[in-house]
Amino acid sequence: MLISRGRKVLKAINFVISQLMRLTMPIVVLACALALGSCHSKKTTVVTARPGVERPVWRPTEAPVTGASQDSNDAALVARLIDGAYQWIGTPYLYGGTDRKGADCSGFLQRLFADVAAVQIPRNSRKQAEYCRPVRRERLQPGDLVFFNGSRIGSGVGHVGLYVGHDYMIHASSSRGVTVSAITDKYYTARYCGGGRVEGITYAARGTRPGMNRELPAQVVVAAEPEAPTEVVPAVEEAALQDETDPMIVVQNRISALVDSAFAACDTIP
Repeated sequence: MLISRGRKVLKAINFVISQLMRLTMPIVVLACALALGSCHSKKTTVVTARPGVERPVWRPTEAPVTGASQDSNDAALVARLIDGAYQWIGTPYLYGGTDRKGADCSGFLQRLFADVAAVQIPRNSRKQAEYCRPVRRERLQPGDLVFFNGSRIGSGVGHVGLYVGHDYMIHASSSRGVTVSAITDKYYTARYCGGGRVEGITYAARGTRPGMNRELPAQVVVAAEPEAPTEVVPAVEEAALQDETDPMIVVQNRISALVDSAFAACDTIP
């Protein structure tokens, strides 16, 4: 009696276990597959945020205003530079890069100025700051370059952007790629080093360098000074002067004078 009951209990237990196995088997297989998949070598994927997709990008609504003075940027050329720069929005940051596949801050601007304005600026931001003509912040114009410290404040020029007006710049950010930022942001305000003007785009359409008039200055004709009159010596006198300097002629003249004086003395004897 007891043995038969025990067998029934064992059968019941086996039945429960088999049902649990049927229910949990898919879960176990899935867990094993995930575990095996995680054992493969890991590939690091760098995803660069695209500012133009994730958040609105500020864009000027009117043509750039640069000024009318001789040292102002050429408005038409600046408009092309800004349009060209906006086409780079979303380009990932790549240290040492100079194309749409990836670029750093100075490489982006060097390529932009070369492609749009045919102006060659230096490769790194510090050299670009030396290349430009300094401009005070309150006199910045669209098309100017703006320079900042690197990650450490006071470390010298380490970053550069293209000023597009209204306190905004386009630059290659190390965290967001080519994007638009306000130079009034706390981060950039603390690191601002100064602005610079690329001289090549100040006279691109005018054909004159800053500070030069469009017309060439009139040529000043300087009258030639009159030559000092030359003293004309008669041929006879010139020969006489030459004779006086010849030692042989001087001796002959003296002998002739002595002979003449001797004949004169003889004539006076009675």
